Amino acid sequence: MLGPRQHALQCEQCSKWQHRLCNTGVSLLEYRRMVNEEIDVIFMCIECMPAEPEAAPEPEAAPEPEPEAEPEPEAVFTRLVELIPQHRVQAFCLDFEAGAWSAVKSVFPTADIKGCAFHWGQAVMRKVANLGLKTAYSSDKAVNVFIKKVLAFTLPASRTHPPSL
Repeated sequence: MLGPRQHALQCEQCSKWQHRLCNTGVSLLEYRRMVNEEIDVIFMCIECMPAEPEAAPEPEAAPEPEPEAEPEPEAVFTRLVELIPQHRVQAFCLDFEAGAWSAVKSVFPTADIKGCAFHWGQAVMRKVANLGLKTAYSSDKAVNVFIKKVLAFTLPASRTHPPSL
């Protein structure tokens, strides 16, 4: 028996009603769209479904274009030197991608490299997730405090220790 707010589909062959959640494969979003837009759908229950459905010919898919390969970080920085030969680069602020850091060290050996606090936080939290520590971070006070200390490494010493009197 269906209640007034239960979603159901009627089989086209045997006219039995089937709860949407019971083996129909129709999501709530799809069901609401069908009702709101008055889309006529042919539904057959499992009992009326033929043993082997007729195979429809598969449409030929257009070949997907090959994605363009991103240039290596070192090639990008080398190109910058070619474009600006009289550069006076003294420092870089980078995210925490190892390839970018080694490329800058290779192409600009005297430049100072600093990391961005935002990207440091992202890198630490990504590592926390990769190590499976998200639950421990949320529920274990000691793990939470330790990870927050790691996140604080980006702050200068004057901000991490109380000033001495």
